[in-house]
Amino acid sequence: MDRVVARIPEWAVIIGVVLVSVFMQFPNLKEIRYGAPAAETILEIAEDPFSQVEREDGSHGEKKAFRLLFPAIVRLCGCSNTWHVYALLLVANILYLAACYFVIRNGTGDKTVSMIALCALALTYSGACGFLDTKGWADAVPLALVILAMLRIHPFVVTLCLFAGVMGDERVLMAIPYVILWQTAQRKGSYDLTVSDLWADRSMLVAGLVSVLAFGFFRGLLIHIHGFEVKLGGVGPRVLLQHNPDVYSVSFWSGFEALWLILFLWIVTVFRHWKRAIAIALLLYVLASVVACYMVFDVTRSLCYLLPALLFALVMVYRSFSKREYALALLLGVMIVCGIAPSSNYYGIGVRDYTPAPFRAVVYMREFLQTQP
Repeated sequence: MDRVVARIPEWAVIIGVVLVSVFMQFPNLKEIRYGAPAAETILEIAEDPFSQVEREDGSHGEKKAFRLLFPAIVRLCGCSNTWHVYALLLVANILYLAACYFVIRNGTGDKTVSMIALCALALTYSGACGFLDTKGWADAVPLALVILAMLRIHPFVVTLCLFAGVMGDERVLMAIPYVILWQTAQRKGSYDLTVSDLWADRSMLVAGLVSVLAFGFFRGLLIHIHGFEVKLGGVGPRVLLQHNPDVYSVSFWSGFEALWLILFLWIVTVFRHWKRAIAIALLLYVLASVVACYMVFDVTRSLCYLLPALLFALVMVYRSFSKREYALALLLGVMIVCGIAPSSNYYGIGVRDYTPAPFRAVVYMREFLQTQP
């Protein structure tokens, strides 16, 4: 396998993975023309970005009034129909898959492992969301910017990528700490992090802080200068009890599918190599991130914003194995499982017989609350 992969140019690896992903999760092209309301909303926003569109509270169209990055790109490119919007999403998906490859490649130094890991990712909804995004949700664009921020680039460029990403979707805020941790490890040249490491090289902390403050400033301008209204329908802790419990586990699984195993092993690895305080803080933040994703109805798309954590996990887990062959076997197994049942084949379908007890408990809690006076 190494001899074959060594002969393949890296651009060909990326294109090959893209073709595999599209073959396994072929998009519903009819939806682009007949069922792409979010794409039509993006086109409408692009005509007048600083005038809030009126849509149903909690709808994607209503939320996109604040997510001006992609409408700005659509306007800049002169897009005029939903096919143009989808073409941009395809480009964004290919771009961030390429960025994912180079992040893993730089971290592991192993071309074969990087190709297998990228293929496994591309077989999940997280890796193929731009290909499957025939309705125009546009998550591929901010995801591309977040992953680009993980490359070995100047802190100023990291700041620009993070700010642009959060202007594309505020859920990027959830990914910023993972990017900071990754960049700090890269600049240190070691994956054994301490709190002092974060403070010693404050450029990444500044990059994250500036991007958040810039986002808050721009959001404030939209609200107080341009008269935008913040409508939080379909968002918040109450949504935790409004989900259909039968799809709790499906939503969780389809975020990264078998790659969740890598994230679990990452936490174990972190506790072995990092200072206990920062390891516990990371564990709590990962749990908080997942819970936060369940505070909206589109859980799987929200989980996609944990992608920087997954890339970090892939690199650290690979490095933690005593023998490369073990890591290679693990990733091959993960890729096979991801390929057996791609998310697009069952996304949103309830599996009552396999709903785990923690999710099933929500049913009982909701029934209990409904019976209270």
